Amino acid sequence: MRCAYGCRKQFNRQEDLIRHVQLKHPQAFRQALTSTNVAQQASRSETAEVVVDNEYPIPPPSEINSIVEDDFPDEIPELHARYGIPVNNLVCRNHDAVTIAHVRQQFSDADLDFVQHVILDTPMGQNAISQTLAFNRPRFRPEHIPSFKSGKDLHQRLDSLKQLSVDYNKVKVPLISILRNMPPLYHLQARGYYQKRPCFLYLRSMRALIRIRLQDSSLDGNFAYCFTEQYSSRGDRLYDEAYSGDYCEELQNQLPNGATPLLVILSSDAALATKIGKQSFHPLILDFGNINKSIRKKLNSRSSTLVTYLPIISPLKKSQVNSPFLTAYKRAVIHSALALITFDIKEWIKDGADLVSPDGQMRKFFPCLFNFNGDYPEQTLFSTVSPLCKTFPMPCCFVPGKSLSECKKSCLFWGLKTTEIMKQKFRTSMAKTTLTRVVNSFAANGQVPFVHNAFYDLGRTFCIHSAITPDSMHVIYIGIFGYHLWSVTKMMIKERHGDAGNDRVDSRFALVPTYPKFHHYPKGVCSLSHLTKKDFKSIMLQLLPCIVDLVPSDVTICLRTFLDISMMISNTSHTSASLDSLEEKLVAFDGQLEVFRGRKKMNFPKMHSLSCFLRAIRRFGGPDSFGTEHMEATQQFNVVKAYARTNHKDSEEQMIRHITRIDKVFAIRRLLVEMKWRIQQQVDSKISRVSLWFLVFVAFMHGIWKTIIIGQAPALAGTDLFVGKPLRFFSAAVEGTTNMSFALLQQYQALPTENQNDTGCFILEPFLAATGGFIIVPADAIEARAHMIPYFQDGEEGRSGKVYLNSYAEKYLWSSIACSQDVPDLPDSDIESDS
Repeated sequence: MRCAYGCRKQFNRQEDLIRHVQLKHPQAFRQALTSTNVAQQASRSETAEVVVDNEYPIPPPSEINSIVEDDFPDEIPELHARYGIPVNNLVCRNHDAVTIAHVRQQFSDADLDFVQHVILDTPMGQNAISQTLAFNRPRFRPEHIPSFKSGKDLHQRLDSLKQLSVDYNKVKVPLISILRNMPPLYHLQARGYYQKRPCFLYLRSMRALIRIRLQDSSLDGNFAYCFTEQYSSRGDRLYDEAYSGDYCEELQNQLPNGATPLLVILSSDAALATKIGKQSFHPLILDFGNINKSIRKKLNSRSSTLVTYLPIISPLKKSQVNSPFLTAYKRAVIHSALALITFDIKEWIKDGADLVSPDGQMRKFFPCLFNFNGDYPEQTLFSTVSPLCKTFPMPCCFVPGKSLSECKKSCLFWGLKTTEIMKQKFRTSMAKTTLTRVVNSFAANGQVPFVHNAFYDLGRTFCIHSAITPDSMHVIYIGIFGYHLWSVTKMMIKERHGDAGNDRVDSRFALVPTYPKFHHYPKGVCSLSHLTKKDFKSIMLQLLPCIVDLVPSDVTICLRTFLDISMMISNTSHTSASLDSLEEKLVAFDGQLEVFRGRKKMNFPKMHSLSCFLRAIRRFGGPDSFGTEHMEATQQFNVVKAYARTNHKDSEEQMIRHITRIDKVFAIRRLLVEMKWRIQQQVDSKISRVSLWFLVFVAFMHGIWKTIIIGQAPALAGTDLFVGKPLRFFSAAVEGTTNMSFALLQQYQALPTENQNDTGCFILEPFLAATGGFIIVPADAIEARAHMIPYFQDGEEGRSGKVYLNSYAEKYLWSSIACSQDVPDLPDSDIESDS
């Protein structure tokens, strides 16, 4: 059968033909539905016909809710992709109206206001809710008295709303599955451990999570249904959203024609529930790359969903700490649990599923594993790669352990790992005759012995190795800089200047002015321990002006190149030109790294992950589309706050029940906003809070502008920027206009080129002129703020009046000053899409 609407594509199945016409020729598809059969219109085959399957529960037109008809009277209904029924009203929006009708049966307007207060704004336990109701009931107005009488009644009503979120089921991880993933040597110990501590999962069905998330009509307009190329206003190919990457196109090409790829994003990382670290949990998070990252990366949007808490395996006695048995048992339990979790969608991955999408259309969705976000231990755990193996320690490619420091060579140079390759290697190793040969064969392949990877049975579109992405937080800031470059730099300073060298670094960091994006260190940085990502980033972006005269010039140049790489990678979108420039910087950094290789071995996995960013951006979109920062931010309410709401007994069950109730309240709030049934009291309270926040923000920004300003005036050398320090803000009346705001600035000028150094930051001094170096400019001419660091290299330790313009504090400055000659402009914010 061929398509008769211009493209002339040939199809073997009529279902593929119908979906192709629906996606590529929607106008012709609707005309065909009104006249005759779709397949007969679209195909030249006389035997083509459409078989209507009534398995999906689509309500007839007589059951349309009157509220839906009143709210959308003039809208043209969208037709069902397979059955030709107006789904937009009958399925999606009718589903929202029916859901809100169920909510209205349980809660009134006053109830919903109180529910949001005790569940979201000020979370309370069941007894605390009962006490609050008993205390405030005599003080409520009659129309504001809640209909429920206790916290238990409130929770029961929330639990009865099954269509708003997915409830959990308690599932036991079978012992036979665990033993299947372990060497026979440990079977007896595993049976004893399992008898004392059986493994349970409080699991939320992935089928139900996917179905409910896709029915969310608030995602309409922010959800992509196919691979979409994005272009800047200059016409350059743009890598920004997840669905604009090459891997989305690769996955879509593996699906039947007309199918919709559902880009599944899984994230996992163990987290501490308390500051003292006695209790930890291992959440598994589900998200979708089809959602625009402006929505997906917002915590308040609740785009990511908790699936379950993976089992935490702790030793029964001290002799089991760091024992080979406990490590093998943990891997076996995790992959046995993953097999249970993914079994629910195994048929969907293979055959697809007809699901209602956010725009009300019925589409054939195929779940595909798009990203797995986690640090290096999590990646090796899920991909069954041995982190201690010296042959192939990376989960994404076959790079040898001795070549990890060659960051100029990407994964394509060494060869990619795929499901088919690694599954065949697993079978070959398991077929060996003796235990020693089996273990040696696995070690030669870089695999964990005996563990059947749960993702290998899910097909090519669920390949865990292809979904591995580098993480800027653990790779750049904590890994390469924090644990290696920064420690070697301190060692070099101590060797050249003794303990006095590190003392000078500490005193200089104490003199650096505060800045909103950075931590301030009044007691220095050299003796700090247990630093976070923000600490390492603050030190890294302020480091060069403080150490340029304390280390050799090749160390400064190497660190500057690394800073340029980090600034490039932190950009939210990239073009082909910016990626070519990033590749050049990686090649230069690989050569400059020799000064550090002589002091410390650089063969560690995160060094190779730095070279993976280039390929990952082309495959998965902008760097903020992947990584662990958003996932670790969700641990605040998935782990810390949820654990605080429990009695610390059977915590996982209470935590996932609490999160389910929060999801339901968020769903209610989304529905109320979407259907324009917003509670007026809630709107008034939000307006008052936003107004107060705005006043505080303005007062805070007034303090920020008292550091240094960039405006339009006489240009800084080599740029079109003017730098000044504000002394006073005032307003004055101008003839023919109303009052205008002005700023009195002290001008700064750059030193001559021969007086600059290798830091990449302009050295400035106060501008001396007949006017005394002062100028009045309109406040509207101010473009951005900037960070200045005292000049320490003249022997006066920052008291001479000279300053560094820290170009790494803001991307605007970095792109305009530090790398204006060798880095292309940042991509435009105006994005054009071409589906």
